[in-house]
Amino acid sequence: MTEGKVLTRRVYILGLDSIRSLIAHSLKASADTRPISIFLHRPSLYNEFILRGRTINLTVKMLGNPKRSCSPEKPTAAYIIIVKVPMRVNAERTIKHGVDRNSTICLIQNGMGQIERLNPDVSTNPATRPTYLVGIISHGAHIERNLSVIHAGAGTLFLRKLALNCVPNPLTALLNVPNDSMLDNPLLRSSQRLLLEEISSGLQGLPELKDMTDTPLWFSSERLEELFINLSTATAKNSSSTKEDMR
Repeated sequence: MTEGKVLTRRVYILGLDSIRSLIAHSLKASADTRPISIFLHRPSLYNEFILRGRTINLTVKMLGNPKRSCSPEKPTAAYIIIVKVPMRVNAERTIKHGVDRNSTICLIQNGMGQIERLNPDVSTNPATRPTYLVGIISHGAHIERNLSVIHAGAGTLFLRKLALNCVPNPLTALLNVPNDSMLDNPLLRSSQRLLLEEISSGLQGLPELKDMTDTPLWFSSERLEELFINLSTATAKNSSSTKEDMR
């Protein structure tokens, strides 16, 4: 560390979609008193943020709780990056000037190889690179309106969504077809069932779920197949996110 340099405990969050809003609110509402800064990509959203007293509203619908508000402080120690892989480059450029070996970058994204792709843009010298943390979100959330987020689910709901996406996303991406191609296709049905059986076995074997009495009900291969068919029917003409990311 350079002599005389004072490390800030501030946390920087890039953007303010549903998950980033949830994280910002959770950090500010926790016992941790470190300051939080949020990078907003639209001047209109920043102005609205100021007019609302720098608050984010959170509604916990799954518990029926009333809204709560918190006030992140106004805008280099920690960065939280939650973006689609194609948007990662712009996020990296935003933070590059403030990152050194004393910084921590938390990547909350799907996919592998994120750190390897990030290093050339952040620092090519291992001695000056930041500390990386990699994670995933096990909570469901969606935007109700600007600066208001609905906390809709956690834990098993996320795992079930993940399990269902593990079938259509890779298959539609590899075959370059819409979601409805997953239905009534004898050539794919065998692969789909094998994937669902493997996913079901893996999820039911998780230590965190072993003591839950409803785990077989939530994650049996038969239940997952039923949900998969319903999902593919409801999103028949849609293009999966994995297919779109590969374009």
